[in-house]
Amino acid sequence: MVGQTPVPDWLKTDEILSHFAAKRGLAQDKYREYVGEATDAPTIWEDLKAQSILGTEGFAEALTDHVTGKNTVKEIPKEQRLLGRPTLKRLFNQTGKQTTKRDQLIADAVYQHGYSQVEVARHLDLHYSTISRLVKNTIQQK
Repeated sequence: MVGQTPVPDWLKTDEILSHFAAKRGLAQDKYREYVGEATDAPTIWEDLKAQSILGTEGFAEALTDHVTGKNTVKEIPKEQRLLGRPTLKRLFNQTGKQTTKRDQLIADAVYQHGYSQVEVARHLDLHYSTISRLVKNTIQQK
């Protein structure tokens, strides 16, 4: 809200507003619009990888070599140890109706990629006990 509290001496509102329009009222309107658009935009935190890595798609995967072999070091948070693993969306993107392939992918997601059965269950909209049974059956079939 404009004009609700006195402006501190250090805050140069005229300088900021001058970037939006020459007339103060119009500049204030454009500034409100700018701030409104920014608050509706997705934040950088939505693309955060491994609790601490920001970057373009593929950047986190490029760091995989730096953490390879460290997936058993429990002092390193799971998200950082398993950096570069495929997302569940990518893993299950093309399974379709092939339940055998899906079941194998479920087992791979849990044992090879470190996803919990609950994570996989939520992603596939299944109960975690179903995932547990499928993983057990898939392993017994090998």
